[in-house]
Amino acid sequence: LELEMVNALDETWQDEYREAVYDWDNGIPDALTLSSETQDPDFECMKHIDGKQKVCNGNFGETGWLGINEILKDSKTQIIISSIAKMNEYYLRNADHAERQYTMCHEIGHGFGLPH
Repeated sequence: LELEMVNALDETWQDEYREAVYDWDNGIPDALTLSSETQDPDFECMKHIDGKQKVCNGNFGETGWLGINEILKDSKTQIIISSIAKMNEYYLRNADHAERQYTMCHEIGHGFGLPH
């Protein structure tokens, strides 16, 4: 799978993003080839980009989720068209690096179609 990632995170999430993309891109077996482009931070995280996975952060409030990935699929083929991985600052702003890293890696994985 080749996929372009869109980094729409603020400066506080750059380390976790780089680590997660590196880990997914260099896994064993090496099933993914990822590239990344950077956009301005998108704190609303609403607009999907066809053929890409967008990753962003914002305060989405007391939702019960630390992170979530919204996938758009083709209704006939069930092929993923795009996804958005959202990091919820309500819970994660003051979390330690390990929890933020886990959430980032986990939600990006859902964007590849991996379930729980």
